[in-house]
Amino acid sequence: MWTLLDNRELSARWHWITCAAPAGMQPGQFVMVRCSAPTSADPWLRQMCWVAQAHADTTTLLVDTQSAGGPWLAAQRPGALLDVLGPLGSAWMPGQRPQTLLALAEGTAVAALVAIIERVVAQGGAALLLTSAPHAERLPPFVLPPEVEYLATDDDVLSLLEAAPRSLDSPLLWADTIVAAGSAALAARLAQRIRRDRFNWAAGLAHFTFNQPLACGVGLCGGCWHETRQGWRLLCHAGPWFDLKTLL
Repeated sequence: MWTLLDNRELSARWHWITCAAPAGMQPGQFVMVRCSAPTSADPWLRQMCWVAQAHADTTTLLVDTQSAGGPWLAAQRPGALLDVLGPLGSAWMPGQRPQTLLALAEGTAVAALVAIIERVVAQGGAALLLTSAPHAERLPPFVLPPEVEYLATDDDVLSLLEAAPRSLDSPLLWADTIVAAGSAALAARLAQRIRRDRFNWAAGLAHFTFNQPLACGVGLCGGCWHETRQGWRLLCHAGPWFDLKTLL
């Protein structure tokens, strides 16, 4: 059980929930939270939440209040005990320490990127975040380190590659690490753009996670199989992060 320490409303869509939690959480991992009273089974499935910050004795979760368990989580107050299963999934493991990170997300999938961006900036790297979402669903900029360049649109997130500031021309060229979260269609289109714009696409350059709800989070239900170049993989067990080059 995790003890809730702080529950902040970032916007109508997002809450920032900090809990006393065991050490060991890493960027790119997630947890599954039971979002009901002990005497209730509604909702029956746990809520997947991305780790936004991880410290020695606390973990912060970024909660979408319009998800199935989001309203219940948003209503919890400091001192509440949360039934949490995690950390789950493989941590995001770049091939090298990133110096220039390009992060892209569709909609609420941006929650998967926050801890990764924070880790890169804390290690002295630069980061550009591009997102597509209606204004009411966007992640507030103050959640991110002030050094992060953050651009958002209501349209296609890949259209922002041409809208970056002049000092950040051709993000797909200058980035030494790319992380993205969204639909299978975004994965395919991003892979196509990387192949078009970069002379060499080395393994480990780009990592992708799918914006797909997970039913159990531990691979037991078999509800998150996805086809890759290396065969069928469970998103929760083999992922949630995949080298984009092995996907498509």
